[in-house]
Amino acid sequence: PLTTEHDIFTLRRNAKSIAEAAGLDNRDQVRLATALSELGRDLLRPTAMTATFAVQERPATLRVLLRWPDNRAPSPSSLAAVTRLLPQTRYEPAPSALEPASTAITGGRIEIA
Repeated sequence: PLTTEHDIFTLRRNAKSIAEAAGLDNRDQVRLATALSELGRDLLRPTAMTATFAVQERPATLRVLLRWPDNRAPSPSSLAAVTRLLPQTRYEPAPSALEPASTAITGGRIEIA
């Protein structure tokens, strides 16, 4: 779980290392690390956030999934900055509190491919 500024620094460092191991060039490694750092700082609040990395062979793809359990949302400026760096970014907010309790899922997610 990511709960502190130090965790975000570690996320950035790990993202760059994983991107390098997955074969991304230096420019894309820095883009990914910068994007995750931006989102991490923006979403860092009292409730923990998790980051999951997955490498897919065919086609060669590195995916990162950020998840959090509450109703916070990334700021529009943060999302704009990240999608400029990584156009494949998808944000899915938590369902509205007006939805029936049986279908409500708390939290949100951002997927970067």
